[in-house]
Amino acid sequence: MGQMHLLNGTGHSTLEWDLKIPESWIEAEKEFQRLRKEGYTAFQRDHAQAEAQRLDKFEPAAEEIVWLRPLQGG
Repeated sequence: MGQMHLLNGTGHSTLEWDLKIPESWIEAEKEFQRLRKEGYTAFQRDHAQAEAQRLDKFEPAAEEIVWLRPLQGG
């Protein structure tokens, strides 16, 4: 089971998918594409690795994807 977390000004939301249920990760991939178009940056976290890896395309086998909006200076 994979999880996608969106962190933004309104709080935190989570979307889950299951590799055994193609419809669930197809929906997660659509959400991935939507968030990329909105300017969010995705990072893949796996508990076996110390550092998160930036993602440019949806990875259904990811344990966890965290979305952040890039900081803007001003």
